[in-house]
Amino acid sequence: MFSKIAIIGSGNVGCWLYHVLTQKLAPQTVIESVPARDLSRLTSDADLYIFTVKDDFYEEVLQKIPFRMPMAAHTSGSLPQEILAPYTQNYGVFYPFQTISKSLLEQQYFPEVPLCIEGNNEQTTQQLLSLAHTVSDAVYPMNSEQRQQLHLAAVFASNFSNALFNMAKKILGGSGIPFEILYSLIDQTVAKIKVMCPADAQTGPAQREDHSIMQKHVAQLDEEQLKKIYQLMSEYIIEQKKKKE
Repeated sequence: MFSKIAIIGSGNVGCWLYHVLTQKLAPQTVIESVPARDLSRLTSDADLYIFTVKDDFYEEVLQKIPFRMPMAAHTSGSLPQEILAPYTQNYGVFYPFQTISKSLLEQQYFPEVPLCIEGNNEQTTQQLLSLAHTVSDAVYPMNSEQRQQLHLAAVFASNFSNALFNMAKKILGGSGIPFEILYSLIDQTVAKIKVMCPADAQTGPAQREDHSIMQKHVAQLDEEQLKKIYQLMSEYIIEQKKKKE
Protein backbone atom coordinates (compact mmCIF):
# COMPACT_ATOMS: atom_id res chain seq x y z
CA MET A 1 0.00 0.00 0.00
CA PHE A 2 1.15 3.53 -0.72
CA SER A 3 2.14 5.64 2.28
CA LYS A 4 1.60 8.93 0.42
CA ILE A 5 -0.18 9.81 -2.82
CA ALA A 6 0.07 13.22 -4.48
CA ILE A 7 -2.71 14.35 -6.80
CA ILE A 8 -1.70 17.07 -9.25
CA GLY A 9 -4.63 19.08 -10.56
CA SER A 10 -7.75 20.44 -8.87
CA GLY A 11 -10.39 20.15 -11.58
CA ASN A 12 -13.38 17.81 -11.53
CA VAL A 13 -11.37 14.58 -11.65
CA GLY A 14 -8.67 15.82 -9.27
CA CYS A 15 -11.23 16.86 -6.67
CA TRP A 16 -13.15 13.60 -7.00
CA LEU A 17 -9.97 11.56 -6.66
CA TYR A 18 -8.83 13.51 -3.61
CA HIS A 19 -12.22 13.09 -1.91
CA VAL A 20 -12.59 9.39 -2.64
CA LEU A 21 -8.99 8.43 -1.80
CA THR A 22 -9.14 10.39 1.44
CA GLN A 23 -12.42 8.68 2.30
CA LYS A 24 -11.08 5.20 1.51
CA LEU A 25 -7.41 5.36 2.56
CA ALA A 26 -6.84 8.05 5.20
CA PRO A 27 -5.27 8.17 7.72
CA GLN A 28 -3.11 5.15 6.78
CA THR A 29 -2.23 6.84 3.50
CA VAL A 30 -1.55 10.57 3.27
CA ILE A 31 -3.39 12.12 0.33
CA GLU A 32 -1.94 15.39 -0.94
CA SER A 33 -3.69 17.66 -3.44
CA VAL A 34 -1.61 20.17 -5.39
CA PRO A 35 -2.99 22.63 -7.98
CA ALA A 36 -1.21 22.23 -11.31
CA ARG A 37 -0.70 26.00 -11.44
CA ASP A 38 1.30 26.02 -8.18
CA LEU A 39 3.75 23.11 -8.15
CA SER A 40 5.90 24.82 -5.52
CA ARG A 41 3.71 23.00 -2.99
CA LEU A 42 4.58 19.59 -4.45
CA THR A 43 6.83 17.48 -2.23
CA SER A 44 9.18 14.69 -3.31
CA ASP A 45 8.23 12.16 -0.62
CA ALA A 46 5.12 10.62 -2.23
CA ASP A 47 5.09 7.01 -3.47
CA LEU A 48 2.68 7.80 -6.30
CA TYR A 49 1.94 10.96 -8.28
CA ILE A 50 -1.39 11.06 -10.11
CA PHE A 51 -1.84 13.76 -12.75
CA THR A 52 -5.37 15.04 -13.41
CA VAL A 53 -4.82 17.92 -15.82
CA LYS A 54 -6.23 18.75 -19.24
CA ASP A 55 -4.67 16.73 -22.05
CA ASP A 56 -3.13 19.81 -23.69
CA PHE A 57 -1.24 20.74 -20.50
CA TYR A 58 0.41 17.44 -19.56
CA GLU A 59 3.76 18.19 -21.16
CA GLU A 60 3.88 21.68 -19.68
CA VAL A 61 3.08 20.43 -16.18
CA LEU A 62 5.38 17.39 -16.30
CA GLN A 63 8.35 19.49 -17.38
CA LYS A 64 7.97 21.56 -14.22
CA ILE A 65 8.36 18.60 -11.83
CA PRO A 66 11.77 19.28 -10.20
CA PHE A 67 12.55 15.65 -9.29
CA ARG A 68 12.26 12.15 -10.74
CA MET A 69 9.13 10.45 -9.44
CA PRO A 70 9.15 6.87 -8.09
CA MET A 71 5.80 6.17 -9.78
CA ALA A 72 3.33 8.27 -11.76
CA ALA A 73 -0.04 7.81 -13.43
CA HIS A 74 -2.30 10.01 -15.47
CA THR A 75 -6.10 10.05 -15.66
CA SER A 76 -6.57 10.82 -19.35
CA GLY A 77 -8.80 8.70 -21.53
CA SER A 78 -6.96 9.56 -24.73
CA LEU A 79 -3.26 9.97 -23.93
CA PRO A 80 -0.78 7.05 -23.95
CA GLN A 81 0.95 6.12 -20.72
CA GLU A 82 4.31 6.73 -22.40
CA ILE A 83 4.01 10.50 -21.94
CA LEU A 84 5.18 9.82 -18.37
CA ALA A 85 8.22 7.75 -19.39
CA PRO A 86 10.79 10.61 -19.33
CA TYR A 87 9.88 11.44 -15.73
CA THR A 88 9.70 8.07 -13.96
CA GLN A 89 10.69 4.44 -14.37
CA ASN A 90 7.26 3.23 -13.24
CA TYR A 91 4.22 4.72 -14.90
CA GLY A 92 0.68 3.96 -15.92
CA VAL A 93 -2.92 5.10 -16.25
CA PHE A 94 -5.62 5.49 -13.59
CA TYR A 95 -8.59 6.52 -15.75
CA PRO A 96 -11.96 7.09 -14.03
CA PHE A 97 -14.69 6.37 -16.57
CA GLN A 98 -17.44 8.66 -15.35
CA THR A 99 -18.80 12.15 -15.82
CA ILE A 100 -17.80 14.03 -12.67
CA SER A 101 -18.84 17.50 -11.53
CA LYS A 102 -16.98 19.25 -8.73
CA SER A 103 -20.16 20.95 -7.48
CA LEU A 104 -21.77 17.58 -6.71
CA LEU A 105 -18.74 16.47 -4.69
CA GLU A 106 -19.45 19.31 -2.29
CA GLN A 107 -22.75 17.54 -1.59
CA GLN A 108 -20.79 14.37 -0.72
CA TYR A 109 -21.87 12.72 -3.96
CA PHE A 110 -19.39 9.94 -4.76
CA PRO A 111 -20.67 7.81 -7.65
CA GLU A 112 -19.46 4.27 -8.26
CA VAL A 113 -16.82 4.89 -10.91
CA PRO A 114 -15.36 2.24 -13.25
CA LEU A 115 -11.57 2.55 -13.30
CA CYS A 116 -9.43 1.63 -16.31
CA ILE A 117 -5.88 0.65 -15.38
CA GLU A 118 -2.66 0.26 -17.34
CA GLY A 119 0.97 -0.02 -16.22
CA ASN A 120 4.30 -0.17 -18.00
CA ASN A 121 5.45 -3.18 -15.99
CA GLU A 122 3.88 -5.94 -13.91
CA GLN A 123 4.65 -4.40 -10.51
CA THR A 124 3.24 -0.99 -11.44
CA THR A 125 0.16 -2.57 -12.98
CA GLN A 126 -0.54 -4.64 -9.88
CA GLN A 127 -0.05 -1.67 -7.54
CA LEU A 128 -2.41 0.51 -9.56
CA LEU A 129 -4.95 -2.33 -9.77
CA SER A 130 -4.78 -2.79 -6.00
CA LEU A 131 -5.34 0.93 -5.45
CA ALA A 132 -8.23 0.91 -7.92
CA HIS A 133 -9.94 -1.97 -6.10
CA THR A 134 -9.95 0.04 -2.87
CA VAL A 135 -11.92 2.75 -4.69
CA SER A 136 -14.22 0.82 -7.01
CA ASP A 137 -15.74 -2.61 -7.57
CA ALA A 138 -15.56 -2.01 -11.33
CA VAL A 139 -11.89 -2.20 -12.34
CA TYR A 140 -10.79 -2.93 -15.90
CA PRO A 141 -7.22 -3.57 -17.10
CA MET A 142 -7.11 -1.74 -20.43
CA ASN A 143 -4.40 -0.78 -22.92
CA SER A 144 -4.09 2.62 -24.58
CA GLU A 145 -5.86 1.64 -27.80
CA GLN A 146 -8.83 0.20 -25.92
CA ARG A 147 -8.99 3.24 -23.65
CA GLN A 148 -9.04 5.61 -26.63
CA GLN A 149 -11.96 3.69 -28.14
CA LEU A 150 -13.75 3.79 -24.79
CA HIS A 151 -13.19 7.54 -24.53
CA LEU A 152 -14.61 8.03 -28.03
CA ALA A 153 -17.67 5.95 -27.17
CA ALA A 154 -18.11 7.98 -23.97
CA VAL A 155 -18.29 11.21 -25.97
CA PHE A 156 -21.25 9.80 -27.90
CA ALA A 157 -22.93 8.18 -24.88
CA SER A 158 -22.50 11.03 -22.40
CA ASN A 159 -21.30 14.32 -23.88
CA PHE A 160 -23.46 14.23 -27.00
CA SER A 161 -26.44 12.91 -25.02
CA ASN A 162 -26.12 15.80 -22.60
CA ALA A 163 -25.99 18.23 -25.53
CA LEU A 164 -29.22 16.68 -26.82
CA PHE A 165 -30.79 17.09 -23.37
CA ASN A 166 -29.86 20.77 -23.54
CA MET A 167 -31.50 21.07 -26.97
CA ALA A 168 -34.65 19.43 -25.60
CA LYS A 169 -34.63 21.86 -22.67
CA LYS A 170 -34.47 24.83 -25.07
CA ILE A 171 -37.36 23.45 -27.13
CA LEU A 172 -39.52 22.99 -24.03
CA GLY A 173 -38.53 26.35 -22.60
CA GLY A 174 -39.91 28.13 -25.63
CA SER A 175 -43.35 26.75 -24.76
CA GLY A 176 -43.11 27.19 -21.01
CA ILE A 177 -42.92 23.43 -20.34
CA PRO A 178 -40.61 22.39 -17.46
CA PHE A 179 -37.65 20.16 -18.35
CA GLU A 180 -38.54 17.90 -15.41
CA ILE A 181 -41.34 16.36 -17.46
CA LEU A 182 -38.64 14.48 -19.43
CA TYR A 183 -37.04 12.86 -16.37
CA SER A 184 -39.22 9.74 -16.45
CA LEU A 185 -38.67 9.32 -20.19
CA ILE A 186 -34.90 9.70 -19.82
CA ASP A 187 -34.81 7.24 -16.91
CA GLN A 188 -36.82 4.67 -18.86
CA THR A 189 -34.62 5.09 -21.94
CA VAL A 190 -31.50 4.35 -19.89
CA ALA A 191 -33.19 1.47 -18.04
CA LYS A 192 -34.14 -0.20 -21.33
CA ILE A 193 -30.61 -0.25 -22.75
CA LYS A 194 -29.43 -2.11 -19.65
CA VAL A 195 -31.59 -5.09 -20.64
CA MET A 196 -31.86 -4.62 -24.42
CA CYS A 197 -29.54 -3.81 -27.29
CA PRO A 198 -29.88 -0.04 -27.96
CA ALA A 199 -30.84 -0.77 -31.57
CA ASP A 200 -33.72 -2.98 -30.37
CA ALA A 201 -34.83 -0.34 -27.85
CA GLN A 202 -35.13 2.39 -30.50
CA THR A 203 -38.59 3.93 -30.91
CA GLY A 204 -40.00 7.13 -32.39
CA PRO A 205 -40.94 8.62 -35.77
CA ALA A 206 -37.66 7.74 -37.52
CA GLN A 207 -37.82 4.13 -36.35
CA ARG A 208 -41.37 3.95 -37.76
CA GLU A 209 -40.26 5.91 -40.85
CA ASP A 210 -43.13 8.32 -40.23
CA HIS A 211 -41.94 10.99 -42.65
CA SER A 212 -44.95 13.27 -42.25
CA ILE A 213 -44.31 13.63 -38.51
CA MET A 214 -40.59 14.18 -39.09
CA GLN A 215 -41.32 16.94 -41.60
CA LYS A 216 -43.63 18.65 -39.10
CA HIS A 217 -40.96 18.44 -36.40
CA VAL A 218 -38.34 20.01 -38.65
CA ALA A 219 -40.77 22.81 -39.53
CA GLN A 220 -41.34 23.48 -35.81
CA LEU A 221 -37.64 24.11 -35.19
CA ASP A 222 -36.45 27.70 -35.47
CA GLU A 223 -32.70 27.09 -35.53
CA GLU A 224 -31.13 25.74 -38.71
CA GLN A 225 -28.55 23.84 -36.69
CA LEU A 226 -31.28 21.97 -34.81
CA LYS A 227 -33.03 21.17 -38.09
CA LYS A 228 -29.81 19.63 -39.45
CA ILE A 229 -29.24 17.62 -36.28
CA TYR A 230 -32.82 16.31 -36.32
CA GLN A 231 -32.51 15.28 -39.97
CA LEU A 232 -29.08 13.69 -39.53
CA MET A 233 -30.14 11.70 -36.46
CA SER A 234 -33.35 10.56 -38.18
CA GLU A 235 -31.40 9.43 -41.25
CA TYR A 236 -29.02 7.47 -39.02
CA ILE A 237 -31.89 5.71 -37.20
CA ILE A 238 -33.53 4.74 -40.50
CA GLU A 239 -30.24 3.46 -41.95
CA GLN A 240 -29.53 1.36 -38.86
CA LYS A 241 -33.04 -0.10 -38.99
CA LYS A 242 -32.60 -1.11 -42.64
CA LYS A 243 -29.26 -2.77 -41.88
CA LYS A 244 -31.03 -5.03 -39.38
CA GLU A 245 -33.79 -6.03 -41.79
